[in-house]
Amino acid sequence: MRKKNGVFLLLLYVTLILLSGCGGKKNQETENPVTDTTPPVEKASTVESATASLDDIIAALQSSMEDNFGENFSLSQEGEFLRVNVWRDGLGANANAIVAAGAGVPEQWMTIVNSFQSMAASIQTALDANGYQNISVVFNVLSELDKSVVLLSIVRDTVIYDFLQDNEGTASPATYDYDALQEIFLGLHSGLKTVEMDAIIENRALSYTKSDSSSNENIAYKIAYSPGVTFERHADSGDYLEATFDGDGEIIGARYVNVKSWLSAIFYDHGSFWEFNSQSVGDYSGFYVYDFMGREKGIVIVHPNGAESKTNYFLCDSAQDAINRVLDAVK
Repeated sequence: MRKKNGVFLLLLYVTLILLSGCGGKKNQETENPVTDTTPPVEKASTVESATASLDDIIAALQSSMEDNFGENFSLSQEGEFLRVNVWRDGLGANANAIVAAGAGVPEQWMTIVNSFQSMAASIQTALDANGYQNISVVFNVLSELDKSVVLLSIVRDTVIYDFLQDNEGTASPATYDYDALQEIFLGLHSGLKTVEMDAIIENRALSYTKSDSSSNENIAYKIAYSPGVTFERHADSGDYLEATFDGDGEIIGARYVNVKSWLSAIFYDHGSFWEFNSQSVGDYSGFYVYDFMGREKGIVIVHPNGAESKTNYFLCDSAQDAINRVLDAVK
């Protein structure tokens, strides 16, 4: 493939800047578009402080992204995720041309992938080093031709979707080997009691927290493989399952989170759980996947006043279907 100036191989090292508590001087050198296979590396000042607030980190990242991408990016925090979207002129067009030609995945594309992967890893390193291990970076490279098309998606430091790899048609059939948390989700059903959940957790020797809410008498579980992940605040990063039970000890809903997947699995039975509410018109009980990149193309929830809410919830056939979709989104 002929190299074009529209393909940029940029490497954003914000880690040292962010670890300085956002107090270091910003490098004023301007990077020019390159077609060399060696990404440029920004110089950074000596680090004196190792703490920064989340707002400081996001502000520093915003500044760095403006320097490197101009207006061709978006940045937002959505709960446990820090989403970064970027796009570059020519990148989507080149990707489409490669797929149309059936030329496989060229080495230059892998260099671009590695560069963006290093960007995401640098941002994640800054979050982790400042105590935000529970927040995962979601770094998406979008097509400049259609920003609903994702060319590359990286969660934390792992590539979970590659447009060229996905369209090469070489993926082998998926096989599933469920772990303890996934097995718990597979066993969820209407009428499940807290006493049953306690026994399930004990039989699997998992860590968990169990809390009662004095305001609505609900009982909340957070189950994981290590105690640090089960904390309600400032939790360590890791896979977990959370479940909510009502005052009678019956399950309301549950969510399974795999930190390497852009999907999470949801079970909803009754009452209020996430965006679901028993006051809504219709029966929304069942299994779902929540796609935080779904752009509100999932089910529509109808409220008693006739108002409708577009969501990122996608209905699944069963608990196994939901878990398999989550695992399919892990690469």
